[in-house]
Amino acid sequence: MTSRAALSIALSALFVVVLLIGLWNARRARSVSDFHLAGGTLGAFRAALSQAAGAYGLWILIGVSGAAYTLGLAAVWMCAGVLAGASLTWFYVGPTIHRQARAAGATTAFELLSRPGRMDSSRSIPQSAAGIAAVAVFFGVCAQLSIAGGAVARVLAIQHATAVAIVASATLIGALLGGLRAISAIAALCALLVVAIALFLALPPLLFLEGMAGLWSALASTGEFALDPLGGYVGSQAVLSVLGAFGIGLGLCGQPQLIDQFIATRSEQNVRWAGVIAIAWFALVLLSMLLLGWSARALYESIGSGDVVIFEVVQRILPPALLALPVIAIVAAVIACLGAQLVVVSGALVLLRSRDDAGQPTVLRLRTAVLLAGGAAAAIAALAHFDSARVALLCWLATAAVLGPLLLVRASGVQVRPGYAAAAMRIGIVLTLLLFVLRRERTEWLAAVLPFTAALAVAVLGRERN
Repeated sequence: MTSRAALSIALSALFVVVLLIGLWNARRARSVSDFHLAGGTLGAFRAALSQAAGAYGLWILIGVSGAAYTLGLAAVWMCAGVLAGASLTWFYVGPTIHRQARAAGATTAFELLSRPGRMDSSRSIPQSAAGIAAVAVFFGVCAQLSIAGGAVARVLAIQHATAVAIVASATLIGALLGGLRAISAIAALCALLVVAIALFLALPPLLFLEGMAGLWSALASTGEFALDPLGGYVGSQAVLSVLGAFGIGLGLCGQPQLIDQFIATRSEQNVRWAGVIAIAWFALVLLSMLLLGWSARALYESIGSGDVVIFEVVQRILPPALLALPVIAIVAAVIACLGAQLVVVSGALVLLRSRDDAGQPTVLRLRTAVLLAGGAAAAIAALAHFDSARVALLCWLATAAVLGPLLLVRASGVQVRPGYAAAAMRIGIVLTLLLFVLRRERTEWLAAVLPFTAALAVAVLGRERN
């Protein structure tokens, strides 16, 4: 069987399953709470897999395998940062945000930023956060659709726009029909598919190198810094690389699609159990991508970019039909992430329009916003070819720097005064964009940690003392 035939069959099967799950949940999404929060009934297992797969999207597959290929052993810091950030998010931020949201009747991460009972300028803070985050999340959706579409187009030998339309359709089905209830079920299935494929892809090159001992020996011959825990960095550059790695993990607590699912989870205990499952999922996928990237570095020197490592290894080692596996993993990761992100964007758009009772959310308005946002993102992704995960990471870090500091302070049980909250958001977004525009390695490590910590410092200074 050719890779084209294998991918066609796999995509068709995935599309049918997604459609069936969407239809099954459509009749249960009758209220805004059902559509946006799955009625607040998400269990630990489904919430964990949905949140984990939706936290980073395709970055965890492309970014970590690429980092292992280019950095060698030093890529371990990225994995340590993700696991540390996941622990903070699921065991501290998640339970407290869940409790506070239930007490305040909040249905979105943005509503948590308002000050209850005060109809002053604090009303503008949730709307400002919603506006900035909606733009960042929207362009992140565009980037991921373009990358996934590009992977599908290469294997199926079809137009890029057609491939984007295929991925976008699979993503929109669940979000339109069943909201978060359908999205979480689809994402949980996709998460299981991603971890199974990741574990499988890591084994053949490792066996080809005769196990870990052979991998370590071959890796040592690829350069003097391959087995250096700091990747050859020294002094301030070494410190920045480690802090940047942990900054990527810290940004988890600023992802609205993740926070909204904390609110939707059945109980605080379920949130904590979800954290155990999510961290186990992260550990398996991260380890698999590390081994795949290291094996690629040990076996090949001709891979031009870290972004294509996961495809190149399969193409060079495994039978042609199995080239469909990394593409399906990428598509599944994108579907798991984008469905929840589109619901977040729809909620943000409705919040921005709400000026009176006539502007309050309804299921029809949320579905309309999902359709408009998804259609616009697909159109942009079809026209703009994002060949690197860098754009998706930029949007992810921008969202984290805007919302993360405010939500982290909110999780401690205090509010941030409106002026300081607005300043924190501006500092977060401006610093992130500025450091990425410079396009230097040192500034990109800084972009993962400096905007977040600077915004957090402003938010802490502006906390209300009762």
